[in-house]
Amino acid sequence: MNIRQSVREYLDLLSQPSRQLEYEARVALANSHGELVSWFCNDLFRPKSPEFLEAFTENEIKHLARLYGLLIESGRLRTTSVTDLLREPEWRRIARYAHELVATIDTGCKPYARHYPSAEGFGRNR
Repeated sequence: MNIRQSVREYLDLLSQPSRQLEYEARVALANSHGELVSWFCNDLFRPKSPEFLEAFTENEIKHLARLYGLLIESGRLRTTSVTDLLREPEWRRIARYAHELVATIDTGCKPYARHYPSAEGFGRNR
């Protein structure tokens, strides 16, 4: 699985409370909140990595950086379970933002913007 697909999978999980609850039940961690934050902030978000830079457009990276900041800020939340976490307005905002990102970050090929700086003539019969 490439980094774009991994990020999309994470966003799918983060954007759906039911999937977060399933994740907690399946993984059985003492600190599900910390693991959800760490998964993105330590494992997925690598804005200086050539693979990461190649996989996302500049605009997508900006949106992912915002998500990174929101997740780091959520470290102030003191919860013992995903159920408790989902009651927190701050976490619900993060889930909504992740839901918005799912719509913009697909699992398709590399972004067109990286390979076709100008879309002029795209789709025209010549």
